[in-house]
Amino acid sequence: MALAEEEGRVLLCDGGRRPLEAPKRKSVKHIRKTNTVLDLSGIDTNRKLRRALAALRRESDEGGNQLV
Repeated sequence: MALAEEEGRVLLCDGGRRPLEAPKRKSVKHIRKTNTVLDLSGIDTNRKLRRALAALRRESDEGGNQLV
């Protein structure tokens, strides 16, 4: 999940290997846009972020939004 953009780079986190406290800086040209928007209200812990991302993956697997 992208948290913010700064200086042509995006801050990414997944709540696991990349927690909210230490997002990875990645160049915009090295990531793929998914057109999926995740409501961040209420997501204040890594556990909640992992659960929200897992729900998006399940939705994608069921034929909803394609994340790839």
